[in-house]
Amino acid sequence: MTRFFIYIISFSMLLIILTASSAPCEEYSRVYGNETIFKDTTWSGKVLIQDIVTVFADVTLTIEPGTVIMFEKRDTNGDGFGENEIYIQGEVIAIGTRAAPIIFTSAEKVKRPGDWGAINMMISEDKRNIFSNCVLEYSYRGFHAHFSAMNLVDCEIKNNFLAVQFQDSKVTIKGCNIHDNNQGMQFRDSTLLMEGTNLTNNNIGIRCVYSEVDFRGNEISGSSMTGFRARGSTVEITGGKVEGCRSGITAQDSSITVKGSMILNNMEDGLSLHNSDTKISGNIIMLNGDDGIFLENTTAVINNNNIFNNAKYNVSLEQPGGVDAKNNYWGTDDPDKLDEFNFDKKDSGSLGEIDIGGYFDTEIHLTE
Repeated sequence: MTRFFIYIISFSMLLIILTASSAPCEEYSRVYGNETIFKDTTWSGKVLIQDIVTVFADVTLTIEPGTVIMFEKRDTNGDGFGENEIYIQGEVIAIGTRAAPIIFTSAEKVKRPGDWGAINMMISEDKRNIFSNCVLEYSYRGFHAHFSAMNLVDCEIKNNFLAVQFQDSKVTIKGCNIHDNNQGMQFRDSTLLMEGTNLTNNNIGIRCVYSEVDFRGNEISGSSMTGFRARGSTVEITGGKVEGCRSGITAQDSSITVKGSMILNNMEDGLSLHNSDTKISGNIIMLNGDDGIFLENTTAVINNNNIFNNAKYNVSLEQPGGVDAKNNYWGTDDPDKLDEFNFDKKDSGSLGEIDIGGYFDTEIHLTE
């Protein structure tokens, strides 16, 4: 009887060892170390990345719906961030479906932002690089492009240190949900078309430098710092919402147009504009914790908006130049109270004048 039990225990232990040793082959359809893909390749099932995988120039990597790409954490310099990534010099086509999204995630048992590096597109500007119905999580800088084209459609990008970063690139983002990242988006010297995308509960929503931005029907909410910050850029914001951030929209040395949008319930200024050229029309700007609109050395035309119930002032000037703010609704039908709601030369002789001629005594009905 004793020998029988010894035999059973030994056989069980051997079975466990054999099962453990064969698990990677059974669990993953492909396992990559430090490798380069030199020919067109298709991924499906589960793929494990243990180092840096390079997609060589003129090679297309196709990823099928439902594929899960998992990255082990490899931190050789001890900075706490993983280094494993996909480095794309060719082209990637990752088109999932709503029922079977493609998932890029950490292979760690306890997953944390920064466990792996990025989907890194480098000098791939004449390629398509399409990511549709993908989920990307727990990376250091998520989707990253440099001198490349990048198209993100209906993707969820969450729990990353930085969700989307690009430079010298042409990027289109449509219908995405970018949430709960340390930083949502950071880019410079690039062109961005962004439509129907939500950026929610990121410390910083968007920060851009020296770029051209066409921003249509997007929502930014819950940023603990800035919702949208632009410097040296040309930005057009249409039909969007910036709500519940520390500061709403901030621009410096930029040309910025805001129309048909809602900027409300931000802790500080709704719009804070410095050394810029600005057109603001058809918006609702209200319930912001400081000024609705703060202007410093900025040329501004502010017409046909509802601007009211901001805690400090609706419009505040810190400049000698005046502002065309005709045909707005300011939250009252009492002309004697209008001056109380704006800060200009009546409050300090060194400032310019806010021209509120043709003001409305009821809210303007706004349509996009």
